[in-house]
Amino acid sequence: MEWSKIKNIILLILLGLNLFLLIMVVSQELQAHQFRQEARAEAVALLKRNGITVDPDQLPADTSLPTQVLEEDEAATDTLAQALLGEETVQQSSGVRAVYTSPLGEMEAFSTGRFAVDFTAEAQPLKNAAPEEHAADLLQRAGIQAEYLDSSTAEGGTQLTYRQRWSDTPVFNTQIVLTYESGALRHVEGVLLPASDGVSLQEETVTVATLLVRFLSQRNESGRMFSQIQSLVPGYHLSGTRPFTLTPAWYVTTDTGTYLLSALDGSLL
Repeated sequence: MEWSKIKNIILLILLGLNLFLLIMVVSQELQAHQFRQEARAEAVALLKRNGITVDPDQLPADTSLPTQVLEEDEAATDTLAQALLGEETVQQSSGVRAVYTSPLGEMEAFSTGRFAVDFTAEAQPLKNAAPEEHAADLLQRAGIQAEYLDSSTAEGGTQLTYRQRWSDTPVFNTQIVLTYESGALRHVEGVLLPASDGVSLQEETVTVATLLVRFLSQRNESGRMFSQIQSLVPGYHLSGTRPFTLTPAWYVTTDTGTYLLSALDGSLL
């Protein structure tokens, strides 16, 4: 038999083998998808039997966010202090606490990531701008990626609450609160995320179906009452100890309150 014919036969065999493997992979993916859909339907039915409704069409896809281990970043704190208090800022450090002062006010920063700033009455005037506009501009100049959550008014002042984001993903327990009084920003406090890149760790996370079942179990054990799950949003939870770690999490909104659950095991954070 001529070599060219033998080569064609080998190529046909390899092509058939590749086609067979492709069919196997697609078949397994379809089976896995069907299994996930069945598991979700069973979880929704279980919740319904326990008096909890959830729209299956509104359930998000299973999350695949990696855990992020963040390096401590003192430069981010220095940058924040200069953005808020100006170039004339003077720093004094005593281990776990650093104090920044300038003619515009004073800022305290702690090794846990928490910070608080008190401004003088003339430091940050609104100048006819709305508090929301002023706050958004200030956070942008400080290099903080954050989203607006809500506002409240008490004792003649306005408080704006923002939530930080990491690579455009919400970090649910890193809020920043800005307080405006008499036409000026007077106080800012919150938690500052390190600006340096993190080390990604790909860990196994629970499916949305498993999360729902474990959430139901926690409700029954704790006695917390709710009758509707309105939304599930994937994001991160920041640890308060070194090394700082961003753990994948789910922010669950119900008709009676909100809950933060670990995406690793479904536990309440």
